Amino acid sequence: TKTIEPEETMDTAPMQWNKAKALMIVGDDEEILHEVVTLFLDQYEKKNKELQSAVESADLESIKNISHTLKGSSGTVGAEVLQQLYYEMEMAARNDPNFAFAQTLNKILEEAEAVAKILNRSLHEGVI
Repeated sequence: TKTIEPEETMDTAPMQWNKAKALMIVGDDEEILHEVVTLFLDQYEKKNKELQSAVESADLESIKNISHTLKGSSGTVGAEVLQQLYYEMEMAARNDPNFAFAQTLNKILEEAEAVAKILNRSLHEGVI
């Protein structure tokens, strides 16, 4: 969870899960959102393992590509904090080979698990 800095407001700080944004992206179609979230939940662990392997082998091209893909899927489901973390990883792979990839990966893995719990609970409770 992101700490809100004094100059930020709740309106501008990224959210762990922004259902309204996700709905807007899928044209306010609850069925499509349900499908997109289900697909995300089916694939995020596998893709994060691929990202972890890329980080361990310092494969900047793979880090960039996998992060880019996960940034998009995170944004589509409204996982704003996670999307930002993938963005940071992607940009670092493009521009800063000395970036703390392992540290950011740990943040990503924690955030992804938190988001997955929220999304799974929302599916189970019929929220989406």
